[in-house]
Amino acid sequence: WLEKGSGNISFTYVEITNAKVGIQADSIGVEGTEPLRLHNCMIHNMINYGIRAIKSRIIATNCQITNSGGNVVSVENGGDYNFVSCTIARYFNGRGYPALTISNYALDTNGKKIPAELTAAYFGNCIITGNQSGEISLNELKGTAFNVQFQQCLVQYDEEFYKDYEDNFLNCISNKEAKFIDPYTNNFQLDTLSYAIDAASIEIINNTIPSIILDRKGVSRLEHGLPDLGVYERVEIGK
Repeated sequence: WLEKGSGNISFTYVEITNAKVGIQADSIGVEGTEPLRLHNCMIHNMINYGIRAIKSRIIATNCQITNSGGNVVSVENGGDYNFVSCTIARYFNGRGYPALTISNYALDTNGKKIPAELTAAYFGNCIITGNQSGEISLNELKGTAFNVQFQQCLVQYDEEFYKDYEDNFLNCISNKEAKFIDPYTNNFQLDTLSYAIDAASIEIINNTIPSIILDRKGVSRLEHGLPDLGVYERVEIGK
């Protein structure tokens, strides 16, 4: 639990598993402090949230955030977020919670919505999916900044939801199976028929700091043809 006032926090090659909440970030990276940085991390198998971010700034690269009883990533009360080459996926027996939820407001004790600007929530070369028809929930309070963009991602969402947010998705693959090898046993490597193979943007990879030319397991994204979406690059046997 990263409490308000914490600063200069980064996790690199960290694995957080089998807890109630992986990371709860409460007003981290605001008021001129550095954002929370996550690089090459795995946050997996939580009772509640993988990441619960409350009015924070987070930069996540090459991260696997998977399989929570609640939301895998929950963005609440606005903030500023950047996720690149991440796999955000929820394959869990309990249904009812999407993998990703984003809001630009807080709730007071009476349930009234308090505006909170979402200056950015960017997802590039990511996979956001699960075993439900809709794995993205965007909860927008009109009249307050709500800047959300999914670029070159594989996403799973309800068609009715998409009608209101079509402009927020750029060059995305929608409602196609990611086809992981076995997401129920924490194998989020891509299977041979995955729609995420060869679908990533080289430009996004080249423009990301820190470098994500190597995936979380150290496999080059640029040596075997076009790069793949998500945290892991698939390499065929013999190549």
